[in-house]
Amino acid sequence: MTDGQPVVVAMAELIDMLGLSKSWVVRLVKEPDFPKPLARLRAGQIWSYQDIAAWAERTGRTVHPIPDR
Repeated sequence: MTDGQPVVVAMAELIDMLGLSKSWVVRLVKEPDFPKPLARLRAGQIWSYQDIAAWAERTGRTVHPIPDR
């Protein structure tokens, strides 16, 4: 965990983290400057929380805490 947040995130966490709809996050993931996933699993892609947080900061986006599930 990083500051109480996970080390890796999947699509559901990206949606919470960025405060956007799934359709917007899907669009962002396709952008060339969006961080590349760490892995593509059968369950979906996973990204580094730190990579996403750094990208959000660089692009002027707010990072929301990911709620406990």
